[in-house]
Amino acid sequence: ALVVLIAAGLGGRALIRSATTVPHPGPTEGMEANGFHPSAHLEGRDLVLPLQFVNGASIDLVLPPGTNAGHFNFDPEGVVSVQGPHGGSLNVGVTLHGLVNLTRPGAMLRQVLRARGRNVSLYRLEPTGDLPGAGWTESLVLTVGDWDVLVQVGTEGQPEPSKVALQSYADHIGAHQTRSGFPVLDVSAPFRLVTARNAPPAARLTDWTVIPGSPNAAPVPNMVDVIPGSCAGTGPSNAHGLSVSPPTFPAWLANVSGRPSEFILCSPELPVHLDVMGTDAFTHTMATGLGIKAFGSGSGT
Repeated sequence: ALVVLIAAGLGGRALIRSATTVPHPGPTEGMEANGFHPSAHLEGRDLVLPLQFVNGASIDLVLPPGTNAGHFNFDPEGVVSVQGPHGGSLNVGVTLHGLVNLTRPGAMLRQVLRARGRNVSLYRLEPTGDLPGAGWTESLVLTVGDWDVLVQVGTEGQPEPSKVALQSYADHIGAHQTRSGFPVLDVSAPFRLVTARNAPPAARLTDWTVIPGSPNAAPVPNMVDVIPGSCAGTGPSNAHGLSVSPPTFPAWLANVSGRPSEFILCSPELPVHLDVMGTDAFTHTMATGLGIKAFGSGSGT
């Protein structure tokens, strides 16, 4: 999820060409069993996993030999904003279709607009138990292939946007699904996509087949985060020239028994860095063998 508009859960449909169903044992049964699993391929001896961000930028990861790339679910992460002609901005979220439950009692369809030959629905979403004290929000929702795009256009206590403004948002903020299955936003003037520090939005690869830690540990699976921004890195270099450093653990893990292992991989020459978390075996394998083969602005196709 790009914005904190959704909660993690089951999602995905068989329409995505590279989506597969991965069996999960024990405690992970039913967690992200269906999802978007991007396809990896061999380039010489390198196992390359191409990824694309919602702004069209792309990155090719080199996975350690023997990695089962089919276990990785891809999710867009982070915050993406669309800036309007008068300086105001709207938060945009992208998630697999069905993860946002628009049929629950707290979701109300207010109207349907027509834009770019597609229906765009305006929903009012009442707060859930996860957000006590929060008011309702309103979002324009567009389904593109196997993805839902949510543009937050209103919050309780703020003036509601006019019909003209809503139609303008729908006309100028869209998306498409690439041939490889990735969602890419299409934003046209006078609106423009804004990302932090001129870097791409983040993405997450999650392997829900293994959840590390003791019964008292947070249920953190094996995962690789692609995060905007370069970092100098002070640790030793791995096989692909990335600096490997153990990070400072977030506050929510400070007192967790059996907390997962974590490493940060980066290079000052790249506009992104990698954060790997999970079991010791997973993080050490990734720390030594994970690399970045290419990074580009992307064509969005």
